[in-house]
Amino acid sequence: MTAQITSFKEMFPPVHYADPSVNNGGQRPTPPATNDAEEKAREVARKIFKRKGAR
Repeated sequence: MTAQITSFKEMFPPVHYADPSVNNGGQRPTPPATNDAEEKAREVARKIFKRKGAR
């Protein structure tokens, strides 16, 4: 049995892949923070489109 395992390892040598978590660290990227001007513009656009749809 040991001889068969050894011959199998010779036919298919184990491949050592790089660890994918080395650069990532397992953390998800944080979304970019919106600034106040951008949020105010979105709020104004919502109000405009809300009024426009009510007609």
